[in-house]
This record gives sequence, structure tokens and C-alpha cells, in this order.
Amino acid sequence: MPRKRAAQSSTKRSRVLTVLLLLGGVVFGFWGGEYSTVDWWKLKRHVAREADAILRLEQEVDSLARSPRRWRPTLRCRSGSPGRNSAWSGRAK
Repeated sequence: MPRKRAAQSSTKRSRVLTVLLLLGGVVFGFWGGEYSTVDWWKLKRHVAREADAILRLEQEVDSLARSPRRWRPTLRCRSGSPGRNSAWSGRAK
């Protein structure tokens, strides 16, 4: 009978060890490595926010291209008043 007990306890130890190793693998897979799963989720959200920002900027640039009167740079001469012969006036020569 002692041999059965030794075999049962050995089997129980191996099962516990197997469960602990599997659990350790799952924990390492979730939190371990250079980037954890949480880091990947944060990066994914950051990329989505940046893509939204790019779309908003593209829409703004497209709207400015459609109506050039809405936004027109005005250049002034160094004295502050626009001069007709000044290189700083916004007029083309």
C-alpha cells in the first residue's frame, strides 16, 4: 500500500506543477515580454486617436483649398503698413 500512496502523491504534485506552469505561461503571455497586452491596447488607442487627428486636419486643409478667400495670408512691410513697392507686401509683382 505505501507504493500507491507515493504514486498518488507524485501524480498530484505533477498536476499541481502542470497547472502552475500553465498559469505562469498565461500570466507571462499577458504581462511579460517587451510589450505587455495592456501596452498593445494603449498603443492601439493612440494610433486610433492619431488617425482621427489626421482626418480632421485633412478635412480642414481641403476646406481651405475650396474657399481661398476664407484664408489668405497678408504680408506687411517691416514698418507695419503695406507698401506698394515693398518686397514684404503680399502682392505679386
